[in-house]
Amino acid sequence: MMRASMRAAAALLCLLAGAAGWAQDERRVAISPDRPAVGSSFVIEAFLPGERAEALEAIEPDILGPARFSGADVRPAQTSGGGPAATITYRFVVEGAGRIDVLGLIAVSGTRTLSLGSWSIETESLDRGPVARIGSWSAPASVYEREVFVIEARGPDGSPVACPALAVEGLLLDPIPGRTGAYYAVAPAAGAARLPSLRLDDGYGPFELGERPVRMRSLPAEAEGVMAVGGPWRLELSFPGQAGSADKLSFSSTSFSSTSLGSGDTLSWELRAVGSGWPGLAGWPRLTIRAEGIGERRVAEAVRYVERGKGRLDYVAGARGAFAAAEPGVYVIEPEPYAWFDPVAQAVRYAAASAVRVVVTERVSPPWSPPAAVAELARSAASRLARRDDAWVGVAAAVSAAGSPDWGAALDEATRAAASDGGTPRERAALAALSLLADTGSERDRAAAYAELKRLGRAACILPGLPAALAALDESFGNLDDGADVLPPFGYPAAGAVVLSAAAIAAILRRRASDRRASGHGSRRRLSLPLGLAVAGAALAAFAALAAAEEARPRFVCLGGVARTVPSAEAGGSAMAAGRGGRVLESAGGWLFVEPAGGSAGWLAADDAVVY
Repeated sequence: MMRASMRAAAALLCLLAGAAGWAQDERRVAISPDRPAVGSSFVIEAFLPGERAEALEAIEPDILGPARFSGADVRPAQTSGGGPAATITYRFVVEGAGRIDVLGLIAVSGTRTLSLGSWSIETESLDRGPVARIGSWSAPASVYEREVFVIEARGPDGSPVACPALAVEGLLLDPIPGRTGAYYAVAPAAGAARLPSLRLDDGYGPFELGERPVRMRSLPAEAEGVMAVGGPWRLELSFPGQAGSADKLSFSSTSFSSTSLGSGDTLSWELRAVGSGWPGLAGWPRLTIRAEGIGERRVAEAVRYVERGKGRLDYVAGARGAFAAAEPGVYVIEPEPYAWFDPVAQAVRYAAASAVRVVVTERVSPPWSPPAAVAELARSAASRLARRDDAWVGVAAAVSAAGSPDWGAALDEATRAAASDGGTPRERAALAALSLLADTGSERDRAAAYAELKRLGRAACILPGLPAALAALDESFGNLDDGADVLPPFGYPAAGAVVLSAAAIAAILRRRASDRRASGHGSRRRLSLPLGLAVAGAALAAFAALAAAEEARPRFVCLGGVARTVPSAEAGGSAMAAGRGGRVLESAGGWLFVEPAGGSAGWLAADDAVVY
């Protein structure tokens, strides 16, 4: 009896000493529930201002009485003034009725030992009815907005338990693979959330999981505008599928890497911010492009995307774009620093990537000379037109002049002679051929004239001299293997089908007018001619239909542009020379999905091509 009284007095002195210590340094301790039932659990939670959770280690205390220690959690917290703090939650399971003394509750922070006192608690009597079993949520009391944290459902003995799919207002949740009852959670904005009250079963019977509030704090003022929360984050700048001489891109340990391009080339780039976070809650990285020596910067336009990495929280926020080397000069492609907030250190950090210097030189194209077959086409068309129209006599004389004709003067004369609406196919062929011969140096005008001749080459009947001119031009523009039409123009077989069909009808009418009293053998002989004509006409008609179907497939001639990976002016791609041709596979919203001869398919702006 005396020993029990001495133990009670010692415990009381410990309580008084602990209370005095708490009053001096503002530490707080709470026991919940204050009278646990047999078979249930209780916790002792200590709030420690000025301490950092990552430096603390909770030590298992000594216990007198019918209880056992089931573990402890250390979580970061914050004081009312915004200073650092930590919370330690010690968990216990009641195994019988009576008094429980928790002696020597301590924690270690580095080389320091924090004494948290000794505590006593009385359990509920066994005769108070059914025992209530209580579980708990493991979650931080407060987090920053956009900070990813973990919540976990725990049973009365402190072990994780399975819980149904959750939906908590103010939080985004994602189950953690391989961890029972655990979720990744994040708050998109500051506010408050409450983890719900649930009734669960851990195999030993049902128990109650009480509500738990979680406060989502706004970021500090110095972190306003950061791209991401959590981390660490890094920036990666790469140049996939370089065009022109960009495949010689070299990197070094200095602050600049460099490459060279020719004017008209395109350098595709990709900038990735890679780190730990929640998809969709991190900003996209940006880069700037400036001409060296001028100082004016512009933010590069880009196509943005997000994707997951190998880990559950590995996250990539990326941007893809292209630098078009339009003018000679020296340019600097420089990623902007990527700011992210570190919630553990409560500091703003920056990820960076090296800039790249791009030297753009003037690209000199070899002079283009029109094939001789084009001059023959111009002379043939002008001569035939002059026989029918006196306005073309001067043109015919100019193109047939001895020596080197003045193709420019001939073109001016033909432009005045042609009809205002473009005229007949022969007039259009003459104008296109003369435009190529009177080459002004404009690659776009040259390609447009070539496209006009290609369009006339798909007419029902081809003009004399046009096939030879087109064959020479295809070779000149590098379109020898452009998948040209295999069948001849449909006009010729269609005309033949009409003639044969008319002959078959005439033969049938003549047979009906003949002597109906002819013998059966004679009738069969007389039927053979119209039948043969009809079959031949049908075959030619089918041939003409196939040729017409082939010529109906759209084709294109490029006027000079960039074939991009997606239909967007910000997407990367490679330059396509004026005069390149091929098939049109698809068209959408001002873009053509084209397949050039001997090249890869890509998206070309509709204004940079002529479709025929």
